[in-house]
This record gives sequence, C-alpha cells and structure tokens, in this order.
Amino acid sequence: SGYDIACATASGPVTYQNTSNGRLVQSVSFNPGFKEQLYFLHLGKKQNTREGIQHYRSSVADKSELAEQITDITGKLLLAAELDEFCYYLELHEVLISSALQLPKAKDTHFSDFPGSVKSLGAWGGDFVCVASDEDENRIRRYFIDKGYETLLKYYEVILP
Repeated sequence: SGYDIACATASGPVTYQNTSNGRLVQSVSFNPGFKEQLYFLHLGKKQNTREGIQHYRSSVADKSELAEQITDITGKLLLAAELDEFCYYLELHEVLISSALQLPKAKDTHFSDFPGSVKSLGAWGGDFVCVASDEDENRIRRYFIDKGYETLLKYYEVILP
C-alpha cells in the first residue's frame, strides 16, 4: 500500500494521510522518554491489506469525521510526554477504529489480562501489534511466550532514530 511504501522509503518516523489532494507524508519527531516501554509483537497472522481496505471502505459511513478524530489523536500521541498519556491515546485510537470497523480490539481478543496497552497495526487484526507497558521487560516477554507469541521486538530494534 502507499503507507507501506512511505514507511519503507522513510529515513525516520512519518505520518501518512490520504487527502483530497493526494497522499501526505510528513517526517515527524518521535523520540519519547518512554520508548524503552514500547514493543512490537508479531502475531503470525498476515492480513490481506487489500481486504482490510475494502472492509474499511464498506464499514465506515462518515470517513471524514473519523479521519479528523484519528488525525487529532495521532498529533496527541506524538506529543505525549508520559507513558500513561501515550497509552490513553493509543487505546482511544484502537476504540475508534474497532467501533468504525465493527471488529474486536486486539487486546480484547487475545490479551485481555495484559497489564498495558495493545494496539493493532496495519490491516486490522494483522501481523503486528504495538505494546506499551511499564511492567518489567522479562515479565512482558514471559506473558507473551505463555500465550504462544515469541517474537517481541523492542521499539529501538524496529524504528529508525
């Protein structure tokens, strides 16, 4: 997708937006003090992006209002100074998308007892989720291993500075 290409060719964090004038890709600063508490968990379930987009287009009635809400939340995520603030907006984003697509949240489906936030990435229910928690890294890893998920990557292992 256009988003995948924008990310693959970026030299750092970006935001991506489809607008009436085309795609808008902007370099952004995102280097939070809590980045050591951010992870990416591989779920091992590759989703078809084309099907995800088609589902979105058929499910969401007022795309412009949803896009405005998501854009606002994205800005707040980028400015979050503390992990709890970041988690609040991460979860709000997840709730909005879950409601719009009428699909369950990743945390509700797989990790309802996880002590932190879990946010779907890519096509809904896809291959990765973002995990944010102030728990000890070893405890987080053990939690996911016990659930059958072994690939947990730290933020700095995946994201360019």
